[in-house]
Amino acid sequence: MRNPKGAGPGPPGPPLPGARVHADGSCIGNPGPGGIGVVLELPGGERVEVSEYLGETTNNQAEYRALLRALQECEARGVSQAALFLDSELVVKQVRGQYRVKQPDLLTLHAEVRAALARGRYRVEYVGRAENRLANVLAQNAARLGRRATTEACARDRQPSDPEAGSGRSHAQEP
Repeated sequence: MRNPKGAGPGPPGPPLPGARVHADGSCIGNPGPGGIGVVLELPGGERVEVSEYLGETTNNQAEYRALLRALQECEARGVSQAALFLDSELVVKQVRGQYRVKQPDLLTLHAEVRAALARGRYRVEYVGRAENRLANVLAQNAARLGRRATTEACARDRQPSDPEAGSGRSHAQEP
């Protein structure tokens, strides 16, 4: 199921005239709180950064979700040609058809990515972590901050805000 050079998610080819997109997924633990980071460099010089918390996920799920989000950002901006760079060799090779997807939890994400890739001229390429640094930082920050926000919200929910709140009774405030 390989694609010809330069077509779809196939192997590296000549540069496409569209956007350059870096995407990364990260989680703290595996599974654990996860986040994604996406950096779009659009043809006119505009740069868009996305950093989103995913909740509990695996690292491979986060990588796929980062790629999906990158493709959604391209579509939302009318970008139908782009080179997408990921530092997950596994995901890149699975998307290109060089590796089979064995994990049941990744099959749906893989199918969604393939469908999104078919809607444009996109090429998915593997790059080292150093070349994907900003997307990695955005993903890690999303995972950390999301985890912190979730932990703080849970702690707030457990802390009584008034003396009656610890009584186990539920009550609403009057306007």
